[in-house]
Amino acid sequence: GQDLEEFRKVASRAADVKERIIAVELNLSCPNVKKGGMAFSAMPDEVEKIVSSTVSILNIPVIAKLSPNYQNLVEAAMAAKKGGAEALSVINTVVGMAVDIETFRPRLGNVLGGLSGPAVKPIALAKVYSLTREKILPVIGMGGIFSWQDALEFLLVGASAVGVGTANFIQYDVGKKIIEGLRNYLKEKKIYNINELIGRLRT
Repeated sequence: GQDLEEFRKVASRAADVKERIIAVELNLSCPNVKKGGMAFSAMPDEVEKIVSSTVSILNIPVIAKLSPNYQNLVEAAMAAKKGGAEALSVINTVVGMAVDIETFRPRLGNVLGGLSGPAVKPIALAKVYSLTREKILPVIGMGGIFSWQDALEFLLVGASAVGVGTANFIQYDVGKKIIEGLRNYLKEKKIYNINELIGRLRT
């Protein structure tokens, strides 16, 4: 959405089929056109308004997806909680660009774009680790997860669950492989509940 009203419109349309929706994730990394293109995640007041409005319309669990491109993640997370969010998705893509050295033009139509995949995993892990230490809301960790080992790293730094995006375009069965890998790891380590691994990072 580009502004609060657009989020409200989409939520109102989703309300017609909400009995088939378990939860909704709000992409708060979108630029707010009315505020000079700044991402909603960088404006805690806007985060609270959007989340609160969506919750009031849908009355189902709302997850706030936050941008890693701004330093106020804790403020944005607290605003999301105040608005009624039940969880946070961390992180969205990192701003990046690419240049064609033959044409001297940017490779992306909008010049800047979102970098995802393995390159962002260290950033994502750091953001999840920092945010989960604040104990604001449960965090769904994402960013560069391609294997069960990657997923396990996110659990160890505090994520309550993980999300897989880019890898799905490369391995159609990556989700199945991650689940099987984690299951085998738990058996090998004689761990009977995967929740025992959440936040177990030793520092």
